[in-house]
Amino acid sequence: MKQYDFTTVTPRYEIGAPKWLAIKKYFPDMPKDIIPFSVADMELPMAPEIVNGLQKFINKYPLGYGKATPEYKNAVCNWMKTRHNWEIKSEWLVSTRGVVNGFYECVKAFTAPG
Repeated sequence: MKQYDFTTVTPRYEIGAPKWLAIKKYFPDMPKDIIPFSVADMELPMAPEIVNGLQKFINKYPLGYGKATPEYKNAVCNWMKTRHNWEIKSEWLVSTRGVVNGFYECVKAFTAPG
């Protein structure tokens, strides 16, 4: 079984992280040893597999803007089929800037004012 570090905390309140900027604005006296949890914005170390994968990518390609390729979308479709037995079509996949933005767009798409 792989071991991951869920005890080391690296504070991110001085690097412009939006959640910390909001905390400073709305709760200026909050102690810095309070750790807020978010969907994907955490103060815990990344899994070694993620760090290694990013390092390999950075060593090969320059960073820049990208878009989901057909290969990426096919990989997502295959993942959903093999892991969840759910057959989806690549044209159903859309990109968002984040989970919260995705939820917001879904609410806009599937609800109406009032």
